[in-house]
Amino acid sequence: MTPDVFVTVPALTLLGMSEEQGNLNGYGPIDPDTARDLAAKCPSFVRILTHPETGVVLSVGRDRYQVPADLRRMLQLRDGTCRFPGCNRQAAGCDIDHSEDWNHGGETAHN
Repeated sequence: MTPDVFVTVPALTLLGMSEEQGNLNGYGPIDPDTARDLAAKCPSFVRILTHPETGVVLSVGRDRYQVPADLRRMLQLRDGTCRFPGCNRQAAGCDIDHSEDWNHGGETAHN
């Protein structure tokens, strides 16, 4: 079994355009060089787009179908009610699903 290691690296840090530190899940902040080194050696990436001020997940693209908890919470707060035309049910009691069907290229994203 291969372990999963989760490293969060700001895109500009990854590109060498910023010295913002990364984060090693379960450990904490890591320096930019270590973050870049770990990212360079990983066999695959999962892109997670976060809001630059709040850190709330805005998108996990097409790599993940299931909606992360913080994205779910943000959508419920933003929308208030179900987004289906004519439905007034509270968003907290609704299924959070894709606006464009996953099978037709929809992404797990805030939009």
